[in-house]
Amino acid sequence: MAKKKKKSSGAKVMCKWGSKKWKVSWKKVKAITELGYSMSYDSDEKKKDKRTITITYDVYQEMGVDVRKELKGWYKFLGKKNGLYIGKKRIGPKKVRLDAVDISGVQVTQRGETIKASFSLTFTEP
Repeated sequence: MAKKKKKSSGAKVMCKWGSKKWKVSWKKVKAITELGYSMSYDSDEKKKDKRTITITYDVYQEMGVDVRKELKGWYKFLGKKNGLYIGKKRIGPKKVRLDAVDISGVQVTQRGETIKASFSLTFTEP
């Protein structure tokens, strides 16, 4: 008996870190707006400092994202380590640790619905 092909949602994954994914589909848009990569050398210690990667993205209710769920969801991932991939290629070291989540630009309607938020995630080489 032939195997059934898994039906594709049409979503294109732009980036992934562990179970978290940034993707674009007809139903949902959660796309990275900016990616930063920092490397430095400590001349006093005569060694390389740990690499840092920053990802910035915005989420909107009108783009199919549950903004409140996204706001609550990042806390449990602080301190966790995973590989970070852009498309199918790893960026940076084998694993990076989530060290900071900065949330800004939160917009709330008169009815108390959270409709927009901006996120900045900082990952560091462990």
